[in-house]
Amino acid sequence: MNKFKINWSDLDENRQNALAEFSGFYALVAENIEDEASTEVDLLYIGMAYERTILNLVKQPYRAFDFLEEYEKLNLDMETFFMVGLLQENAPNETPKNIFSNIQCLLVRQNEPLFNVPCKEIKSNHTANLSITNSGDYEPLEEFSDSL
Repeated sequence: MNKFKINWSDLDENRQNALAEFSGFYALVAENIEDEASTEVDLLYIGMAYERTILNLVKQPYRAFDFLEEYEKLNLDMETFFMVGLLQENAPNETPKNIFSNIQCLLVRQNEPLFNVPCKEIKSNHTANLSITNSGDYEPLEEFSDSL
C-alpha cells in the first residue's frame, strides 16, 4: 500500500510566499460568516497542482472555478477561502502524476465536495491501493482515506 501524509493549512497572505514554489493539493471551502455560533462549512472543490505551483494555479482564472461566482451570489452569508495541502517527506521524492491524480480522486471520493466530478477510473491499478492521512488544519476534510 502506498501511504501518503498531506499537511493542510489555510492559504493566507502570510503563507503565499512560502507556497510559491510548491506543487500539491488545494481545497476551496466556504464557511458561514454571518452567525458566529454557526458551524456551517461547505467543501466546494478539491484540486491538484502538478508541475506548477499551488499559488499560481489559484491566482489565475481556472475552468474548475466557474461555479464559484454563482455559489457566492446564492450564499451571501458564506465566505470562501483556499486550503493547501503539501505531501510530507514520507512521500516518494518523485511522485508521478498518476499517483497525484489518484490521491486527488481518493480525496474527492472520501470527502464529496459539491463541485468536483467524481473520477471515472483510476489511472493505474498498481497505484490504486492508497492510504492518505490528512494533518494540520484539514477540517472539513476527513482525517483518513483508504484505497480506491
